[in-house]
Amino acid sequence: WQCRMISGIIRGALYLPADAQRQGQALSIWPEVGDGESLLIETANQALLKNRGVVRSHQHYGPEKQRACELLACPLLVDQKPVAVVAVMISPRSEAQQRAVLQLLQWGGLWMETLLQQQLAADQQAGAFSLTAMTAILGHSSSHEAAIETVNQLAEHFGCERVSIGFRCGLPIRLQAISHMARFDSRTQLVRKVEAAMEEAVDQRVTMVYPSIKVRDSAVSRAHVELAEHHNAMAICTIPLRGRTHIIGAITLERSGNEPFEKATIALCQSLANLAGPALELKQRE
Repeated sequence: WQCRMISGIIRGALYLPADAQRQGQALSIWPEVGDGESLLIETANQALLKNRGVVRSHQHYGPEKQRACELLACPLLVDQKPVAVVAVMISPRSEAQQRAVLQLLQWGGLWMETLLQQQLAADQQAGAFSLTAMTAILGHSSSHEAAIETVNQLAEHFGCERVSIGFRCGLPIRLQAISHMARFDSRTQLVRKVEAAMEEAVDQRVTMVYPSIKVRDSAVSRAHVELAEHHNAMAICTIPLRGRTHIIGAITLERSGNEPFEKATIALCQSLANLAGPALELKQRE
């Protein structure tokens, strides 16, 4: 992105530091590997060793060293520690222009640091929620109470209109809990459609997402389509619930149609289901 933004860049590279004094493998090279890469590596090493931006003027590369260039590199820091080193080869220019380019590279580092910190915060939040959910499951005396607690927490955390858990009773799945509902009639059309969606995901052993994300082309999604149409085109995510050795049921999450399930949310839900499954199975056996 920065190599395209800054005019006159010949080649650029982003390196992962092998240790505090030398760069390691290249994470990305723009536009491709070519003449002058050894100069980029040397400059990246200098920036990492000095832990600051480096400028090398009046350098030559290419056949018989006939081409002139300038080299700039700076470490990208997170919590004052280098997580990467960026190095670029640019066409010759004044010292003031060199400093301006170096400053742009450093600003890019601040942008990357912000992204990493946001990701860390999101991971910590997900970890805290997983711990809270597991504590709630293990703290209840029955699988029914644990299931109710689980769907309520999932609905609140992911902003769902409804979350349901169903357990296998032989081949069919029977709904065990619906978020924010102490009781429900198992004969209603809603319950039957949710159970059908759960069976659809369990039979295919895949996470089913409606409407946009397809797990595989052959996945049958008729029950999910019918459930969505029954409730004004809702967004639906159904995850098979695995116990220690086999699938014991499923979790279905429903949102309004204008709030589809993003890939990050689906991944977190799958992770939580993998944790909750064996715990709920243990409660059933107890």
